Amino acid sequence: MIVPLRRDGAAHAAGAASLLMAALVTAVLGLAACHRSALPEKGTYPERLYAARCGQCHAPYDPRTMTAAMWQVQMHVMEGTMAAAGRRPLTPAERKTITDYVTRNAGRD
Repeated sequence: MIVPLRRDGAAHAAGAASLLMAALVTAVLGLAACHRSALPEKGTYPERLYAARCGQCHAPYDPRTMTAAMWQVQMHVMEGTMAAAGRRPLTPAERKTITDYVTRNAGRD
């Protein structure tokens, strides 16, 4: 990936950081897709909501594949993706339930 340089030679740090984060999240999710295991808290409302809402476009990823901090970023990214795809946005209650679920079951730093 080539990052455009300004005239003075300094990299666009914010843009480069965003691209790097997107690439990292994509790589982690790609690896997670290779190893399917049962989702934590099987059968609970948070697990079912997560599987239903996040499984509309892709298989829901095991929350243990990312840290809580990574899930915070991913939730933000996916809400933009849902909007761009014309999907119904998460309600505030759904957002809280899903965010709490994935961060509670996230992998450790």
